[in-house]
Amino acid sequence: EGAGQEFVATGKKDATGHTVYGDIGTFLKDEVNRYLKAKGGRSFYIDPSYIIRSVPISPNDHIYCSRLARDAVHTAMRGYTGVCVGPIHNIIVAMPSKLIAQ
Repeated sequence: EGAGQEFVATGKKDATGHTVYGDIGTFLKDEVNRYLKAKGGRSFYIDPSYIIRSVPISPNDHIYCSRLARDAVHTAMRGYTGVCVGPIHNIIVAMPSKLIAQ
């Protein structure tokens, strides 16, 4: 929470005086798509809170999504393409997208 606020700061406070954070996910999606567009690619941003459930996240959700995000970034930085990151028998793995689409 609060990552990248130098790029997406709202400058707002909520009713209790806490900072209202900007959406770093949307910012990153836009930046990645700007880079990929010249290469004929695109990326998608899916808010995990809508995928996992339609209620506020729990600590377990936060840990799970953090692991998925971290492993997805590591997979991309290793240069893997055509894969999705997800769990198999409680281990986060990179799976071929074609396997998932079957």
